[in-house]
Amino acid sequence: MSESTTAQPGLNFGRIGSLGLIVGLVGLLACLAVMFGGDKSMASNMMHSWMFGWAFWLALTLGCLGFTLLHHVVRGSWGQAVIRLFEAGGGVFALGTIAVLFAPIYLHLDTFYGMWVTPEPGDKIVAAKAVYMTPVAFLGRFVVFFAIWMAMAAVLRRSTLRQDKTGDIKQQHFRTNLSAPGLVLYVISLTLATTDWFMSMDAHWMSTMFGPLYMIVCANLAIGFAAAVVCFNSNKAPYNAIMSKDLTKDFGNVTFMFVMLWVYFMLSQFIIIWHGNLPEYTSYYYKRQYESGFLLLLGAFNIVFGWFVPWMTLLSPKIKTIPRAVGQVAIFIFSMRIIDVYWNIMPFLRGGNVLPMWTDAVAFITIGGLWLFAFGKTASQASILPEHDTRLQEALAHVA
Repeated sequence: MSESTTAQPGLNFGRIGSLGLIVGLVGLLACLAVMFGGDKSMASNMMHSWMFGWAFWLALTLGCLGFTLLHHVVRGSWGQAVIRLFEAGGGVFALGTIAVLFAPIYLHLDTFYGMWVTPEPGDKIVAAKAVYMTPVAFLGRFVVFFAIWMAMAAVLRRSTLRQDKTGDIKQQHFRTNLSAPGLVLYVISLTLATTDWFMSMDAHWMSTMFGPLYMIVCANLAIGFAAAVVCFNSNKAPYNAIMSKDLTKDFGNVTFMFVMLWVYFMLSQFIIIWHGNLPEYTSYYYKRQYESGFLLLLGAFNIVFGWFVPWMTLLSPKIKTIPRAVGQVAIFIFSMRIIDVYWNIMPFLRGGNVLPMWTDAVAFITIGGLWLFAFGKTASQASILPEHDTRLQEALAHVA
């Protein structure tokens, strides 16, 4: 067992992380040069791109943390194949990296949150939020949110590694008892954080569904990433020891479920705002449907290919038993969420002028490279599969 779970032929996360670090550092130098260069227009575009990239990789990180908590609560056998991926992707190093990469945003608060940082005189909506929305309070909440997430990630990771070492079954129960209330705290803190970091870019607009919708994007990215890694490496150790049609079907079913939740939350937000038909709420869709024909087409493309195509594909029981097919769908969903985050974030910053720029790709790849380094560093520090958990035996029992 130990030999099969620790071997990594063709799956060297440490090497992947090192490559990510090189890409990330080179990109970071380029991004900082543009941000703090003399061309104000280009600096502004790069800052907008940085927020887009940060929002996306934050979503993947929080999605991994959320699935870590969820796995320890429901204790499904399928989660054993991916729990170490979630621990690495939503671990202390990844969260810390994302937190540090928020620095350029905080140093340019006016660029993103000018409506409440420097409000217009007589703006009653912003004035009503003046106590809550201040730079000091904003930073304080940021620290609290990341402290909560990093503490949960650290404790859970330490517990699984301790169980690997000692085989103590009590660690399993400890993680379940911690993760149940932790999952509630995660949902609340993520909703509040989303309100702070993204919704407050338009201090006149609000939506009760925006936080949950971002949370489902987090889940889509995390399960897409994990399912792709496992399915595309199903013939390599250690996954070849546990891969089966049932396990692949589990990945397909979970992916299918969260794609359905994504479109359900998208539709819920639209119906609630459409039914209310109030200017302070409808401005969100006005920007995305009438101010830019590109955004209207992008939104339609997002619905068709971000939901309908993968949904129809995963309806097939046969496809969900083929690892490569499930992996391809997972990658497709992951890619479509890039468009989804762009469609949601960029209009807050650029209004109707949202055609993609080269700075978007540079910032996205830069933050992605640094995240990949954090992920690879953590993933390479332990066996890819937990070694002393009885649920691993359930997964192995599925092998024909």
